[in-house]
Amino acid sequence: MKTQHWIFLSILLFFLAVQGYLFYYYDYVWWDSGVYLGMAKHLYSSGEVGLWENIRPPFLPLFLGIFWKAGLPFLLTARVIAILFSLATLFLIYKLGKQFSGWSVGTLSVALLATSATYLFLSSQVLSDIPSLLLALLGILFLIQEHTFFSGLFIGLSFLTRFPQGFMLCVAGAYLLLSLAQKQQTLKEFLRKTVFLGTGFALPIFIYLITNKVYFHSFLGPIFHAMEVIQTAPPNYVDIRYFYLVFLFLQIYLFPFAVVSIYDSMRKKRYSTLILLLLPCVFYFIYFALKESREPRYLLIFLPYLCILTAQGLEYTFSRRRWIIAQLILVSVIISLLFLRHTLSQPLTDFGPYNAVEYKQLAREHYSFLSEPGFVLTTHPALAAFTDHKLLVMYREPFDEAYGKYFRRSGVKYAYINECDLVCYDDSEKCLKDRTDFIYYMTHNHLLLNRTYGQCRYYLIKKA
Repeated sequence: MKTQHWIFLSILLFFLAVQGYLFYYYDYVWWDSGVYLGMAKHLYSSGEVGLWENIRPPFLPLFLGIFWKAGLPFLLTARVIAILFSLATLFLIYKLGKQFSGWSVGTLSVALLATSATYLFLSSQVLSDIPSLLLALLGILFLIQEHTFFSGLFIGLSFLTRFPQGFMLCVAGAYLLLSLAQKQQTLKEFLRKTVFLGTGFALPIFIYLITNKVYFHSFLGPIFHAMEVIQTAPPNYVDIRYFYLVFLFLQIYLFPFAVVSIYDSMRKKRYSTLILLLLPCVFYFIYFALKESREPRYLLIFLPYLCILTAQGLEYTFSRRRWIIAQLILVSVIISLLFLRHTLSQPLTDFGPYNAVEYKQLAREHYSFLSEPGFVLTTHPALAAFTDHKLLVMYREPFDEAYGKYFRRSGVKYAYINECDLVCYDDSEKCLKDRTDFIYYMTHNHLLLNRTYGQCRYYLIKKA
């Protein structure tokens, strides 16, 4: 086996070793993960089990639900599939890096991404970030190989996995337009490829829009609703300045070498490379930086492109022994890290007051109390991973309306409540009082569980 293959294999083995550790020691089900698992069950049970959020793109639950319907251990299988998605993404990054600049850039790109803390941590979580990234990268690969119909198809599927991925259609269009401007193809070829790209993208989107019209009486209603929810989401991490810039330093210390790659590409007039790699970085960085709700995982959407740019910059700098440039960048990175040392010491991934060990115990020991069919009111959709009940999720609502709107609803038999999920974002006296009253009303039913785990108090309630 060639040395380059051994290096690539070693990176993948390191990645799998970390995933094996996380797979065993961290099995907390995130909010979004619970929603996707619940949606998968809802789809394949004709609405008898799980939950549905029409603001979520449907492709991931549509895919995962196949394995639940097959009777496999659902949470375990879903996490294994998440790791396989992540491995496939690393392989695609290698293919793209090799296509752009050779095997060394491809291997270095994989090394940068596979050692990114956020990518490592999220690779075994049932979330849409990495599956949508995999589909978008397939779209880019097919675009480069001039299979524009399949490029549009996979970009369309990535959009139906995570809505912001729709921007990659603009990237693909800009790539084709540049090819026309540089006279690398005729107008006839450009029009043919554009039609194929648009047709491939439109095919899954058309099915999605028709489904929206049938079930929600609006073609674009769920998308507009999703945009509204995003805009009204409570802010987080607003106390950390330059949050995403700090995040990039945490993930890829050497990302300033991407500037060298940009310079080299512009000097060699490799504008198509800049469109495919730089344009997603710039757009998504600005797109998420302007939002008040901030999480490190959001920028996974462009991290692979940045890894390839960084790898190209490193390869260009060191292969030509431009030591002055390398020293200047490394010194600037060290100075930046020292300057940001206070900010970097703050935890950028906050899982709140939840205790993972006690959470696991709760999941295994107490969900069995849900013995009768019917709705279960829950403050956290992770319940969908452990029970095949129909769930009614309690979202951010005025607590003075919540009791009547949720628990007194016909068909609701149980309630699973975690006090830590009942958050007053403005800490107003009215909200805090209404929250206390809501817990009082709820707990004056039949309590099957009333116990504190970690910093959180959990209730399992049967309607009186």
